[in-house]
Amino acid sequence: MVLLRAGANSIAGNIGFDAKKEIYKNSTSLLLTKSVIDAPKWDPDEIHKRQGAMADLAVKAWPLP
Repeated sequence: MVLLRAGANSIAGNIGFDAKKEIYKNSTSLLLTKSVIDAPKWDPDEIHKRQGAMADLAVKAWPLP
C-alpha cells in the first residue's frame, strides 16, 4: 500500500508493478511511497518486509506508555 493522490491512484489502478513504480516516482514526494521504487518485485516477501518497516515506524511515531 502506498499513499497517492486520487488521480495518480486511478492511473495506477491494476497495471503492472514496473509501470506503477514510474507513477510513484513522478507523482509524489512522500518518501514512504518512493521507497517502493527500490523494490525489485512486489511479492508476498516484499510486502511482508514493507509491513514490518511500517509497523516499526508506527511504534516510533505513536509509542505506548
